Order: sequence, then C-alpha cells, then structure tokens
Amino acid sequence: MYGYITWDIILGLCWLLLYSFQKNIRSKILWGSIIALPFGFGELYFIPNYWIPQTLFNFGIKYHLAIESFLVMFFLGGLAAAVYEAALQKYKMHHPKCCGNICFCYLSLGVALASFIILLKTFPLLNIIYSSILACFIGGIFAFFVYPELRSHIFLGGLFFMFLYGITLFVSEILVPGWIAATWNLSLISGVVLFKIPLEELLFGFAFGTLWSPLYEEICSNFKVK
Repeated sequence: MYGYITWDIILGLCWLLLYSFQKNIRSKILWGSIIALPFGFGELYFIPNYWIPQTLFNFGIKYHLAIESFLVMFFLGGLAAAVYEAALQKYKMHHPKCCGNICFCYLSLGVALASFIILLKTFPLLNIIYSSILACFIGGIFAFFVYPELRSHIFLGGLFFMFLYGITLFVSEILVPGWIAATWNLSLISGVVLFKIPLEELLFGFAFGTLWSPLYEEICSNFKVK
C-alpha cells in the first residue's frame, strides 16, 4: 500500500504546475523547496510515534527515514512559499521593515526550531505532531508581530496552504483507499478526522503555511532594505 509515494507524486504534480505557470515566482518556489529539503530528517521523530508509512525499500521501518520524506518536504516547501502569490496573483515581493531598529529577518525560522527543541525536551511524552504544530505556530506568530506589513500574507498563506495540503491528502486517500487509517497512529492522537484527514494534519498545514509563506520576504528583504 504505497500511499506515501502516491502523495509524493500528487504533491510533485502540483509543484510542477505551479513552477510551470507561475514564472514570476519560480525563484521563490525553488528557494522554498531547497530550504525545506533537509527537514526530511524530521521523519526520525515521526516514525513510529506518529505514523508508520510503507516506504520504498522499507527504509521507514529499517531506518526511520525514507526517500519519500525528503520529496514531501521539497514539494511542500516550494508550494507553501508560493501559494499566497499564486492564489491572489500578487507577484511583487514586499520588502518589510522590522519593528524597531533591530532586524529580525532570520529569526522566525530560528524561533520555530528553538521552540521545537524546547517542546521536545520539556514534554517528551507529547506526540511529536503537536510539538511540530506549536513550533510552526510560534514562528508564524513571531513573524506576524514583527512584520505588520506581512500579516495578511502570513494568515492567508496559512489558510491557502492548509487547503492545498488537505486536498492532496484527500486525493491520495481516494487513490489508495484505507491508506490513512493503516498509516497514522490515530489512537495516539485525537482520532478526529475531517474528510478522512486527521485533524492534526490540517492544523500542521495551517501552521507550516503561516511560517513558510512569508519566509522568502523576511530573509530576502535583508539584502534589499537598508
């Protein structure tokens, strides 16, 4: 039951469509994908605590890593980085200024990573998905307050990405019936599903979107704004 690679393929098709038809933001798509790619190592924490996906060459069970996890992060990073512009057809990059005289251009991602580590150490029994969701939210909220000009970008980027993220999971479940129930450890989380998708996945989609969608503007503005 190769639902994971099916999800990869669906995300990859979405990525290719976005890259092909949104020429004005191709650099942003690639940038978002490359920065997100190393987070595929996060699978070390998710298997088997959150889910047990069937993976190519059975790497997931053997090593708690999988080729699919790096593909997922690559595609998710590019989609999350560009979904706001693609949805609203806004291609002009903002060059936001930080509140006050200190530049925080690199900190929202750092805040999210630090929050993840703190949550992991402070609440070791908390399922890893909740630490991930909270960490992304904290990073997004940090950017929300530091960059007032990007607030609609942050909020709508989170909503748009959550919608796209949910659709790709739903289509994967339709193509590989029973994949979600057989893969996610629903007994270890809330067990709430919406349109066959675990609630935690939708929350993660929104949280990741709020963190990732404005990241290009935050970091690249450091090179544009004096």
